[in-house]
Amino acid sequence: MAVLTQVNVAWQEYQQSTRMFGRYQELARIQRGILNQTALSVQHRAETHMEQVRVSTETILTTRARDRSFADVQNALGAVYQAAGLDVLPDNVNDVSLAALSSSIARTTGTLEKGGVAVPRLSLAAAAPVAPVVAPSVATLPTTASVVAHIPATASAAAKPYRVVNTDMWDNLQSLQAGGTR
Repeated sequence: MAVLTQVNVAWQEYQQSTRMFGRYQELARIQRGILNQTALSVQHRAETHMEQVRVSTETILTTRARDRSFADVQNALGAVYQAAGLDVLPDNVNDVSLAALSSSIARTTGTLEKGGVAVPRLSLAAAAPVAPVVAPSVATLPTTASVVAHIPATASAAAKPYRVVNTDMWDNLQSLQAGGTR
């Protein structure tokens, strides 16, 4: 059940990051259009050169945000593969050059995307015998107080398995805020 939960959480994060990448892609397309219009306005002396620099900076920041969003998509896809137990690196690698590894990983990824996943088979003949389960008597059961006393104090710190990243381009750079300081 835990594996299914991990795969589901990883898949949900992948879906969310894919939606965000689509939004950043659209924002970058619009920003490039604004940059082109500003360049034409500067060429016809309708805008100042300072305005072109400002819009160029915004375009760079938008492109950076889109690229970071794409990296988030790739990380989320890796988390899906990891949660499902999939490995894009083949079992045997003959050549360790960058081109050979890239080609090998691309082939393996293509096979995975087409659904070519090797499903492990369980052999019932080799299974170990299961020992019978004996219910403990009431006298041997631990009390609630003794169970609570053995819970580690770091459980609340480990409850947050992800890192929160601020992707707001204005907060990250802090150069385009009013006054440049907080």
